[in-house]
Amino acid sequence: MKDTNKGFWVYSAPTIFYGIFVIIATGTPGSYVPEVGIQGLDKVVHFGMHFLFAMLVHRALLYHANGAMMKTHTLLFTVLFVAVFGIIVEWYQTFIPDRYPTIGDGIANILGAVVYAMLYTAGLYRIWPERSIRVLRN
Repeated sequence: MKDTNKGFWVYSAPTIFYGIFVIIATGTPGSYVPEVGIQGLDKVVHFGMHFLFAMLVHRALLYHANGAMMKTHTLLFTVLFVAVFGIIVEWYQTFIPDRYPTIGDGIANILGAVVYAMLYTAGLYRIWPERSIRVLRN
């Protein structure tokens, strides 16, 4: 397998598949979503899903970054992409039976990306994702 193919399958494919999973999960009609009964749990789920998505998007962008601007601004592009994705996913729910977009869910989606960026800046960069990228490239 060529290195470019290996990079795609290790970095881009998981990001794409996870994005599709988020779209499918948020596109599930409300009648199929179980009621847990814990107030605010849906916000935690939205936050967690978009935090993980930000991790995957950032990892893929770092691996595939070519230009100087892209290499130095991958974290900003990650936050912007995941925030816009989260807003679009909330809007998309207006077309799904028994699903309703809320501002709280949108904020949780955006906060997932922002908190990832803050943690990454505060030191998460030491283990994620550069170390895994260096191992694959060497």
